[in-house]
Amino acid sequence: MKDSFGAEDTMSVGIVIERLNRKPVLQQPKDVVAKIGQPFEIQLSAIDEDKEDQLTFSATGLPAGITLSADGKLAFTPEDAQSGSYT
Repeated sequence: MKDSFGAEDTMSVGIVIERLNRKPVLQQPKDVVAKIGQPFEIQLSAIDEDKEDQLTFSATGLPAGITLSADGKLAFTPEDAQSGSYT
């Protein structure tokens, strides 16, 4: 800073720039046809531009018997009463 007489003073200011946390993007899996009584698995995937971020999958309200692991594996063995379409 300088005044009208030419006297000046300086100072240092520290600035921390935090990285932007971009959201992951889920990849749309292909449709699957499952057969009653036969186990099947789908590996879900996502892309995160923040390469150092660790992704963890979770879900709520899944139909009975369907599991989703933290690494994105969806597993299920459908029973007779569960025939139909699910999204």
